[in-house]
Amino acid sequence: MWDSSFFLTTRGKVLLLLKRTSPCTVAYLSQQLGLSRNAIRQHLSALERDNLVTQQPMRTGPTKPALAYSLTAAAEPLFPKQYATLLANLIQELLAREGTSPVTALLSSLGRATAGAYISRQAHRNGSDRLEEVRRILEEDGAIIELCQMGPEVVVRDFNCPYSEVVKVQPEVCEVRRSVLQRLLEPAIVDLACDHRVARCEFRIRIAPLGVAVAPLSTRPGELTHSTRNPPPPRQ
Repeated sequence: MWDSSFFLTTRGKVLLLLKRTSPCTVAYLSQQLGLSRNAIRQHLSALERDNLVTQQPMRTGPTKPALAYSLTAAAEPLFPKQYATLLANLIQELLAREGTSPVTALLSSLGRATAGAYISRQAHRNGSDRLEEVRRILEEDGAIIELCQMGPEVVVRDFNCPYSEVVKVQPEVCEVRRSVLQRLLEPAIVDLACDHRVARCEFRIRIAPLGVAVAPLSTRPGELTHSTRNPPPPRQ
């Protein structure tokens, strides 16, 4: 995430130089920043420990190769990106051209295609084990998941929505995540219940027909809670 104050620090300036010119030697960084080579090495060591830079030998002449430094993939999120703005604008343009139904169908198709990469992990699973595996799949991508059983439904909440900046202006994008869950949990029915004011993902999963009781899901600390609230009224 972009933090302009970080790039005013020496380590931030090192990263900016590596972004512009990479790979860089200690000698080059020392010259550009007006610091001793030992000081540069100390900053590079700290950045290596944080997995933000990596080193490799680079031959600059007939002498022994010097170590050169480059950014790692983990450093890229520190620099500003406009993915969210691009996605929001793209959805807005598609809605204006095609209308809501075709765009929703497109997002649904995208979600189901995304789920296809994980569908084999649901083979031979059933009941709460399928939900547990979905939780693991989502958390591998950075989700912070809470599962809560409410009568015949299970509520899935994600407190780290991957589309948080987009849903504020284009809530239709939630259909992607809903369709991922739908395909991974079929034949259960997955409904949207997101709160776009706080950018929190929430989905309600009907594991059994409405009005039919289901057995409590197995629990492990921190993974599943049983709501003390009353179940939601049946949908008409």
